[in-house]
Amino acid sequence: AKAAREKAVQDSLALVAKNEADSVEACRYIKENGVRLYTSSSLGGIVQDEAAEGCRGHYRVIVGSFKDKANAHKKLTQVEEAGEFGSHFIRMRNGMIAVAACPSDRIQNVVWGLKELKTNDVCPADAWILKCE
Repeated sequence: AKAAREKAVQDSLALVAKNEADSVEACRYIKENGVRLYTSSSLGGIVQDEAAEGCRGHYRVIVGSFKDKANAHKKLTQVEEAGEFGSHFIRMRNGMIAVAACPSDRIQNVVWGLKELKTNDVCPADAWILKCE
């Protein structure tokens, strides 16, 4: 039993170390590639996040932000057709409708999602990351 507990502790420490290394790598990618990261409060706040009830995280990739609802729907449809990215709308207080994807609590997962989205024609070069507060 003691050996099993020690192994569990070692496994847990190894997982923490891997998560830390992955987070550092994600931050390096953001910096080196000029990916913008905004907090929701810096943009005036969120009115409605369609993923909030089943929310899987505080971070999201934003593949477009639109005043016109039809344009937002067009972009959302493109992302949905590209794959399983958890795409949804976020209505901002500034009147914009953001098309969001890849929700996660882990920045490394969002960066991985951004990289995957960039392999599709639906992700603009100026896609950015939103941290929901």
